[in-house]
Amino acid sequence: ISPATLARSTAGYAYSQQLTFSGGAAPYTTALYSGTLPPGLSINGSGLISGTPAAGTGGNTYTFTVHARHTNSNIPNLPVDNFITYTTKVNRPPVAAPRTR
Repeated sequence: ISPATLARSTAGYAYSQQLTFSGGAAPYTTALYSGTLPPGLSINGSGLISGTPAAGTGGNTYTFTVHARHTNSNIPNLPVDNFITYTTKVNRPPVAAPRTR
């Protein structure tokens, strides 16, 4: 399962990270196995982590494990399970410069 680490997200800004897989045979399916994604993000069955981290999550760190399953290409119908744990910190949104008159 790649990447080994996730790009940081920023609270209030859209985020998208596609996980990729190697070895075994398609189809691959993914799900959140344990832990918590940053509020506002979700993972779909094809490994796309996306959404907009909720306001107030900036500066917080989240740890979660993703489960990926595929079929062993050498032994038909034998499911193979892989897991990867990510720890990611949500960036605080940029502070707007004060307006001058």
